[in-house]
Amino acid sequence: MRLPKCEVRVWNSLPVFTNPYTRRPQLLIGDEERVSQILAQREATGTMDDGTKILLLRSGKSCADALPVRGVDQQLSVTCGEDELFDAVRRLSGAPDALKLDARRHAARGGLAPGALRRVREYIETHLAERITVAGLAAITGQCARHFARAFKTSVGTAPHRYIVQRRLELATRMVEASDRPLVEISHEVGFADQSHFIRLFVAATGETPRAWRRRCRPA
Repeated sequence: MRLPKCEVRVWNSLPVFTNPYTRRPQLLIGDEERVSQILAQREATGTMDDGTKILLLRSGKSCADALPVRGVDQQLSVTCGEDELFDAVRRLSGAPDALKLDARRHAARGGLAPGALRRVREYIETHLAERITVAGLAAITGQCARHFARAFKTSVGTAPHRYIVQRRLELATRMVEASDRPLVEISHEVGFADQSHFIRLFVAATGETPRAWRRRCRPA
């Protein structure tokens, strides 16, 4: 993929944005292990301050509490949204117009525009405990329910209802692992109709009951 004043390559499984004129890396993107290797290499060769930007993709949901890392210009969660990643790459690599064009092309293929997708995801995250309808989500984007459902699936890869169930299960799983709260409380807090419904979906997704999952993740 080529961008104005920037070229994207894969170097040792690490995406690299390079200046096509100088071949100097402009932006390196990787997880904790790969970025730590790159930082150690750059420290050893004295190239820490050559202007190359580094974007660290951390495991976990949020980087809000992550401590700064010397040599790393920005940290994102590996689960961040496409638009958030685009914004970071656009800012750090200095290729805004190309990435905006890419986002417009994505929407033209039938998906949601990045801003609309971000608003829908934010709404889902803050209303998981409530009843969420496709019509309500469609209203956020100004589309009819049918067109919205098709565009959402194109952008995310799954239907809105299935995506909502996945997010509820992910949140419930973290709560099961991190606390001893009754399952009925957890199921209601993440928006499932009742405990039995929650357990059925949990077993279908993990192959274990929530109690068995909790025992395995938190051995006595």
